[in-house]
Amino acid sequence: MLCLVANEHVIHRAAGAVRYLQIGLIDEPFDTFLVTPESGGSRLLAAGPANIVTHRSGSRFLSHWTMRRTAAIVQERIAELRHDGPVIVHALDGQACRLAAQIASTVGGQLVLTLSSLDDLADPRLPVVARDSALIIVPCRALCEAVEQSSFGHVKIETILVGTTATRSPSAFREPNRTPSLIYAGPLKEESGCDTLLRAVKQVLQAHPTLQVFLVGKGRGESALRALARALEVGSNVTFTGRLDNWRTALDGADVFCLPCRHRSVREEPLQAMADGLAMVAAENPLYESFADRATAMIYDEGEPTDLAERILELLEDRKKARQLAAMAQSYMREHHSIDRMITEHVRCYRQVAGPSDVIQHPAAR
Repeated sequence: MLCLVANEHVIHRAAGAVRYLQIGLIDEPFDTFLVTPESGGSRLLAAGPANIVTHRSGSRFLSHWTMRRTAAIVQERIAELRHDGPVIVHALDGQACRLAAQIASTVGGQLVLTLSSLDDLADPRLPVVARDSALIIVPCRALCEAVEQSSFGHVKIETILVGTTATRSPSAFREPNRTPSLIYAGPLKEESGCDTLLRAVKQVLQAHPTLQVFLVGKGRGESALRALARALEVGSNVTFTGRLDNWRTALDGADVFCLPCRHRSVREEPLQAMADGLAMVAAENPLYESFADRATAMIYDEGEPTDLAERILELLEDRKKARQLAAMAQSYMREHHSIDRMITEHVRCYRQVAGPSDVIQHPAAR
């Protein structure tokens, strides 16, 4: 039995990967539960035949009563299936670990944690849960090293890269006569770097006045960014789309993806943009091992609008180079970030945590 525990962070950072994981588990010997926020969570995360249990996620911290009630519901649903084998409870985000720990305690399961953000490690409550977990999964080497240096670094750690599906050929400048476009997808916060992007766009428009820029996402910095766009007089070229459930569709029509700051979390939008063959411009970030300057991405000096503008201009003015860069990024993603690899490595970890294979019975055999 496998219980995947999600929260709002999972929805915004890794919904696609979670859906692919559930589909990949269909032929594996696990009954699967998905514990997800009730507001849109099951719609965005659920895939395959998983049993759904929803929980309220209106505040940052779930109350003890809500966690106990959710755990009791999971216990009841497991009992209905007459399951008597091992139970693995997998918190898909550090902020979901307390709920996952409550479920594991209630059902007598083994706890697995996925940590995808440096901010998770700063949470003083995490060590209490992490020390008792059977396994910690991280999506990159930098987070693995950070966990090893933490107070719970003795726990077994596995690095599993986020899986993506690559398109057949690069999307960047695929249609020569199409108006060039640049996209950012992620949170719109003060620290998102989108102010640097807007200032760079102001410079780029002097040479390429038809460039269209799309900021996909929401956050507390949105109003300030809208005001900055008006002040810079770039509003007619910049579109704030809000948060899109089908944000990958927005990537299909773009040529350049920009990640203007060093995010502290691994998110799937930049990785999927590279898999789709967009030309990547980004600040250097050890959390994204796929960023290699002038090999898979154009790296700029974070916080420097002029430097960012120069990198964007290079791609706009040498579109053959941009497509070559995008093609190399796609090749990297196919080799290192395949869906099959992500699923296979998760299944291997679940089997290790569950114990000997003969204690796991395939649902069809019961």
